[in-house]
Amino acid sequence: MATDRPDGMGPAQTRQRAMQDAGKPQIGVRLGAQMPADAFGGAAGPHPEGRVAFGCLPLRAADAPDNPIPDGLTVLSGNAPGFAPPREAERLALGETWTEPAFRIGPALALQFHPKVTRPILDAWRRGFPRNHARPDRRPKAEQDADFAVHDAALEAWLRSLPDRWFALA
Repeated sequence: MATDRPDGMGPAQTRQRAMQDAGKPQIGVRLGAQMPADAFGGAAGPHPEGRVAFGCLPLRAADAPDNPIPDGLTVLSGNAPGFAPPREAERLALGETWTEPAFRIGPALALQFHPKVTRPILDAWRRGFPRNHARPDRRPKAEQDADFAVHDAALEAWLRSLPDRWFALA
């Protein structure tokens, strides 16, 4: 897995390392999660098999103390790029397409899914990325709609409680 570094990623990673060295907590979502993966010795980039995670995907919590990821949390994913966690990272969740969608390394929490997606954002993704609906590894649209209706409230409640819990633990 190779990393294509967007402009500004190097300085952002330098800041992340400085925050890490200072023991300051961070929460990174998607690119914000891929950057610490890459910065601390993991990798970020396209899925090694060219797969795309698109739809509501259940996570299995890893056995980790004070794990902020509850077992069975169903998250919305719309990811072609992702990460392989750094070797010394603590895995927090196990998933399908991206097998390790969350990790922590010191006070940095990395999430390879979209906990903040609303219904309008999901609909915009569908319009903006229609090729993802033709892929064999994506969830069918009807399943996405049903899953979103069932899991959105629990995901939103988890997200609303995450910063207070994470910054209290770190």
